[in-house]
Amino acid sequence: MLKFFIKQCIKVILYYSGMIELLHSLITSKLRVAVILRYHSVADLKDENFAYASPQITVSTKNFEEQIRYLAKRYNIISLEDIVLHIKEDKPLPKNSLAITFDDGYKDNYLNAYPILKKYGVTATFFLAAGCLNGKDVLWTHRIIYILKETKKKEISLKTQDGSNVLNLETLKDKLNAIDIINPIILRLDQSKREEFITDLANKLEVDINRQEYSHKYMLSWAEVKEMEKGGMSFGSHTITHCNLPHCSYDYAKKEIEGSKTILEEELGKPINLFSYPNGTIKIHFNEEVKRIVEESGFISAVTSVDGVVDKKSDLYELKRKGVGKDMKLCLLATEIVISMIKEIFFKR
Repeated sequence: MLKFFIKQCIKVILYYSGMIELLHSLITSKLRVAVILRYHSVADLKDENFAYASPQITVSTKNFEEQIRYLAKRYNIISLEDIVLHIKEDKPLPKNSLAITFDDGYKDNYLNAYPILKKYGVTATFFLAAGCLNGKDVLWTHRIIYILKETKKKEISLKTQDGSNVLNLETLKDKLNAIDIINPIILRLDQSKREEFITDLANKLEVDINRQEYSHKYMLSWAEVKEMEKGGMSFGSHTITHCNLPHCSYDYAKKEIEGSKTILEEELGKPINLFSYPNGTIKIHFNEEVKRIVEESGFISAVTSVDGVVDKKSDLYELKRKGVGKDMKLCLLATEIVISMIKEIFFKR
């Protein structure tokens, strides 16, 4: 904890001393590497109305606008498609390039992020869980949240990796902690076992999961997606149901990947070439078989949530991104981008 705090303090000092601005001007703005940022939600949520699997994936509208304003002035913000095409054609990436992406398909992407992106003339790529739009369904993470929000029970006993564990559900903090314990358990399950787990959880906590009126509230509609497309935004696939692909059978993973492409292409009337692995922070959330299915399904590239930057030699089906979340203030984001680019050139090679 102390080590983390010291690192954060150093980043703040580097930013406010002007050192990051100097390093960017003299060095990183001239590098032919690209940073791909990964956002999820742009919203101003009060704790009592928590809606996402983790509060950490939500960036406030104020912080988001501050970040976009800063980035638009200092970076060559290009589409993810442009970066992919340069890599595919073995061409050096444009200097000082940066792309912006969003995962999942939350409605606040349209309500809050899109107007800010338009205001500063910035494009972004939105990866959609195709089966969860238009109120048709909700992400399984939302169903867990719904169950925990609605239950009147004060605790639940669950089997975890460490054995049976009693989770306290008395307060909001307890419920948020429970989410952090429950979600990793579900990520290790295949589709059928995931549904069994969620149904069992709802039964134990006496919550009717068929009453989810909020699905329209939190996920994009196709009308909103099409309006964003007309406004210069682009879209990619994030599977149908946001499943953890390596834990699915081959046939089910193929259905999730190919099916999402079909749905998006039918709705938008154009090819969908880019894919984002759900939960793709570490390699257990994607593997060589999953990468092969993505390629065979007709996608030309896929992004992960593994931290890092890309260059013309990057694996097209394993592009790294830098996540931006709740605690990523502008001073930290600006500093981390420059440090990541410098590490890529001077330490990786």
